[in-house]
Amino acid sequence: MYEINPAVIEQQGFLKVIENLLTDGNAMVVSNAVAALQQIAEGRGTYAIDLKPYTVQKLLTAINECNEWGQTVIIDSLSNYIPADPKETEE
Repeated sequence: MYEINPAVIEQQGFLKVIENLLTDGNAMVVSNAVAALQQIAEGRGTYAIDLKPYTVQKLLTAINECNEWGQTVIIDSLSNYIPADPKETEE
């Protein structure tokens, strides 16, 4: 199994490409992007990806259209999300 080098990914601009895939219309693309970002985050020594409210809504929408693996990956990622705004927590 190959290790992903986070520094190379950032230098080559792949991180932005993968982050843009979080808002793709295909739920499998979204879940694979989440999995890739999680693996990159783990390579950095963190266990969460940086999520924004808009992206969280997209991920919640994608859950309904994913297979079980995709649902698990997305839910795992969302479990680390801490909303900055208390109003967002209520929603």
